[in-house]
Amino acid sequence: MNRLALLLPALTGMISAQTIHNFKLRSIDGGETPLAGYKGKVVLLVNTASQ
Repeated sequence: MNRLALLLPALTGMISAQTIHNFKLRSIDGGETPLAGYKGKVVLLVNTASQ
């Protein structure tokens, strides 16, 4: 059997359509904030990571 034919079913199981609404972020007070609550609104994400 073709290697690609064996690989495709495995890859399609791993790939799923996700949107930003599927994620949760840590808020400034340490709690989790689900982004689903912002559905339909304009969201600006800013990465302020530091060492």
